[in-house]
Amino acid sequence: MIHFAQNKDIIIGVDFGYGNDIAVKTTAKVHEDGRLEILKSERIGRTRDISKENRDRIIQELKDFKYESNEDWEEANHQENLKY
Repeated sequence: MIHFAQNKDIIIGVDFGYGNDIAVKTTAKVHEDGRLEILKSERIGRTRDISKENRDRIIQELKDFKYESNEDWEEANHQENLKY
């Protein structure tokens, strides 16, 4: 299952996959000319090993993704790495 969140020109997507799949979080930037630049892609873990509580937390964080500017997002991402 894939979940997305967008704020201004930043998109975060999480693909949980199924069973033995590797869950992945991808962060991208949409440029004014329509290009999509992948800023970061990281493994969350094996899908079967992610608890329902952790999955729900990740989904809630996506829903709460409401940074005022890209600078705020970049600063928070470097400081906390969004805890994934």
